[in-house]
Amino acid sequence: MESKLRTFQHGHGIAIMLLVAEIMGLDPLLATDAKRLLDGEAIHPMTGAAMEKEAVRMNDVLRSDPEKIAQANEHAKMLKVQYGFLAA
Repeated sequence: MESKLRTFQHGHGIAIMLLVAEIMGLDPLLATDAKRLLDGEAIHPMTGAAMEKEAVRMNDVLRSDPEKIAQANEHAKMLKVQYGFLAA
């Protein structure tokens, strides 16, 4: 029996970005809240806004290095599979 994939929403993308940054050793703020969101817990809207701001900051750190971008994309794909948004 196939398991149903989860619907991927904007906040999930932000959370994935923060966890990618954590995997890459960038020590992002709010990674714990990102994990909570991906685990299906509700977060406060202001926490979501802060997470988005932090994800933009992490993107600014990585975006000028094509090698790091490629690495980040691979980590993101792995996390999407781990959290049920993408088939393995």
